[in-house]
Amino acid sequence: MYCIILCAQEKIAIRCGSLIDGKSQKAISNAVIFIEGDRISKIGTRENIPADYHIIDLKSHTVLPGLIDAHVHPLIFGDDYQVNHLKGSSASKALWGLKTVQNWLNEGWTNLRIAGDADVHYAHFAIRDAINDGHFTGPRIFGAGHYISVTGGGGDINFTAPEQHIIADGLIADGPGELLKAVRKEIKYGSDWIKLLVTGAFMSAGDNPQNVHFSEAEITTAIAEARRRDIPVMAHAHSTLGIKMAVKAGVRSIEHVHF
Repeated sequence: MYCIILCAQEKIAIRCGSLIDGKSQKAISNAVIFIEGDRISKIGTRENIPADYHIIDLKSHTVLPGLIDAHVHPLIFGDDYQVNHLKGSSASKALWGLKTVQNWLNEGWTNLRIAGDADVHYAHFAIRDAINDGHFTGPRIFGAGHYISVTGGGGDINFTAPEQHIIADGLIADGPGELLKAVRKEIKYGSDWIKLLVTGAFMSAGDNPQNVHFSEAEITTAIAEARRRDIPVMAHAHSTLGIKMAVKAGVRSIEHVHF
């Protein structure tokens, strides 16, 4: 697997053994991809490469566009993700997560959408910003800071004694007022998506994925506030009722849809 990182102002010609362009019915043989700066200018043939182009020879390989994963959690590790976020600092997660997304880039994933992640702060946005600022090589990263959940929902920790005050990796919000503040907080710290846990989850203790957790007023408030800031909303929704509520309220995408 080769992943090509482009430099501004550079002219590159990639000789392909076969090219999968995402549009044609079949792979294209003996194609050349012409790149100027950070844009593909045209697809040509090996016979018409100008002398001022740097040639990358991949004649023994199949070349295709970068892959997109629209639902990732680069900070989640181990089997017990509900408490693993408590075992490392936000800084350590940023270092570990950077290595993770760089590994994914080397496997061909050039664009990632993070569907909330396992950090009480925003380590994944520190990774994104460091990559965007040119400090590290990595994929393009977009996404939500946290999965916003109700008290006792899939983003909460429901198996501790009531006198324990452990911070959940989800952002807990109850009622339209708290949802409004949660959305604003997520945007403040870099979210370009909002993630709502409309129903319960499979991998969290103490809740049922068939149950709808947010009221219509809560969902509507969250989406209206995000829309005012031009931020799309993704909805974790397993049950039919939760899916219908989320669609009716105007979310951009539905995650999981098991029932």
